[in-house]
Amino acid sequence: MVMVGAVSITSFARGRACRLLLLCVLPVIFGAPPVNAQDIEESLEQTIEAVIDDSGEEATRTVEELSFRVLRPLNVNTATADELAAIPALTPLTALKIILHRNTHGPFASYDSLRNVEGVTEDAWREARPFLMVGDNTPPSPSRAGKVELVQRIGRRTTSSSDATHAYLGGPERMYTRLSLYGARHVSANLTLDKDPGEAFRWHPATQTYGYDFLSAHVALRDVGRIRMLVAGDFTANFGQGLVLSSGSVFGKGGNPLRPAAHRDGGLRPYRSSDEFHFFRGVGTTVALTPSLTATLFGSYRRLDGSAEDGCGVESDARCVTRLVTDGLHRSEGELTRKGVQGTTVMGGALEYRNASVRLGATGYRNRFSMPVTAGDAPYERYDLVGRRVSALGIYGQVYVHDLLVFGEAAYSPKGSLGAIGGLLVQVSERAQATILVRHYPASFVDLYGNGFGERSGTTRNESGFYMGVRLTPHRRWTVEGYFDQYRFPWLRFGVHRPASGYEALARIEYRPRARLNLSLQGHTETTEQSLIVPDLYGRLLRSVGPETRQYLRAQATYSIGELVRLRTRLEGAQVRTPENDERGRLAYQDVRWQPVRWLRLDGRFTYYDTDGYASRLYAYENDVLYAFAGPALSGRGLRYYALASAELLSGLTVQFKYGHTRAVRREKSEPTPSSGRDVNVLLRLSL
Repeated sequence: MVMVGAVSITSFARGRACRLLLLCVLPVIFGAPPVNAQDIEESLEQTIEAVIDDSGEEATRTVEELSFRVLRPLNVNTATADELAAIPALTPLTALKIILHRNTHGPFASYDSLRNVEGVTEDAWREARPFLMVGDNTPPSPSRAGKVELVQRIGRRTTSSSDATHAYLGGPERMYTRLSLYGARHVSANLTLDKDPGEAFRWHPATQTYGYDFLSAHVALRDVGRIRMLVAGDFTANFGQGLVLSSGSVFGKGGNPLRPAAHRDGGLRPYRSSDEFHFFRGVGTTVALTPSLTATLFGSYRRLDGSAEDGCGVESDARCVTRLVTDGLHRSEGELTRKGVQGTTVMGGALEYRNASVRLGATGYRNRFSMPVTAGDAPYERYDLVGRRVSALGIYGQVYVHDLLVFGEAAYSPKGSLGAIGGLLVQVSERAQATILVRHYPASFVDLYGNGFGERSGTTRNESGFYMGVRLTPHRRWTVEGYFDQYRFPWLRFGVHRPASGYEALARIEYRPRARLNLSLQGHTETTEQSLIVPDLYGRLLRSVGPETRQYLRAQATYSIGELVRLRTRLEGAQVRTPENDERGRLAYQDVRWQPVRWLRLDGRFTYYDTDGYASRLYAYENDVLYAFAGPALSGRGLRYYALASAELLSGLTVQFKYGHTRAVRREKSEPTPSSGRDVNVLLRLSL
């Protein structure tokens, strides 16, 4: 795998653009002066890019949640183990050790004192810094003033082929508005409004359209008496390993190899994202029955998008839903006919016992649709959800013994199938951590609101697998980490007419010779069986399956020149092989960050890419305005550059502006979207 990736990068290095890039930046890499100050922004960017590598469609939700946590860091002296475990750099084992250290030795005096906690490595301490703070552990007084935050974002993308947008009812602008209130006594409220490109401003309460196409709101009360959480409006529910209830974002395999063991078991949480599907709408509460026993109960009613048809029931005039739609797009008359056609009522909850070393819980829900859901006739749809009712029950547990954390969950689905996941997380020494995870989700395991760990994010069914991740720190300047995941799909999938299997592996080496000089090398390979059309001995075309192998090799350097300038250089090669085709791709970019004064920061990037086709496309996470995600798929041959300016003009007033331009020199016919285009994003944030 490494040899293949090295060939891709070596061939790219022969190009004029890459030679020029290397000649410009390599002398600077090894001549960068040492800087003693920690670069919090650099840690934040690395963390976000790592956790979205395998987030798929959940990337937007992940970025929104991490951005919110940066603006409102967790207080280490008051945070719970669940809240700490939700920080990407911390595992559940590390979070528990922080809580035990705090209970034994008292509140932390400074962020540096976290280094005294056994299990908090140098990497974890550095990567978690943007999301944590150290303050006193006294509750806020009733007279303490609240805080109001207003965020307004407007973005627009224009492409070389704009004919497709003429069929849409609205303009190409993306508009996002958020108004948040954080008051005394742990009260919070939020209003999020969102309009996707192509959607029209309209007032149509029957389809829950009030100017903006999407509206989300909540009011929440936390930690008052026995009430741990009370939320009215939109919220998420996450329990155990997520087999039954997991409506929040889940970190995949892309970043920290120990993260799959750390499912976000956060209970009820207020919802702030612009994602239009993965949340509940109603009322929920968590109450402490005893110091060790909590009970959660919630009820939800909302309308989901779907494709409805007539005459598909027992009676000729009956209606049913043939497919639920999760993209939240309502740009044309056809897409508007799908909006809110399916009403869904959910009742659910959980009962959980926990002490310092043991957590045991049971969770479940019952869902009823307003119209029955039907499945298609294709063989791969045999086990799809059908009927009006869906329910699921599960039990989960976690046992902590010094340097070992054992966890698991088993869940029962309506069709009589039992799904399960279990594993362990161990700290072998101060320099070595490892996790092992085993999962089994039968094809008939149908769960509407589960999202357990797996190869296919958001689909906890039709999969079995074994995962192992390791992180080693042989020296304070070196980190070696990686994972191996072997999986199998026991039933058919869309486009794959036979059971299939595959495996995935990643290895990363990181070297930090100086305070603000970081070098890394990462290799990744994945082989999965996909459908093929092959001729037999007589020339007849037959359907079969064959391996598709995707391999990547990435080299990166991040370094600083003085106190004001930070540079980042990346070279990446890709190869995609199938029995029918062999494609390669290459990418190089140069990042520049300049902060001439405290209140102004300028970011820019120049990217060159060249791929044989869309299958070998490459992604590069970009800095963007607050609560926005940018990671364009680059294929064909071309150039992309962007500039981002962030200015804090007054206390509490932040303005951000981003301009990006992609210029395709060669575009592949297989590309689903135009390559060339410009994008603009403007954000205003006011915090009082």
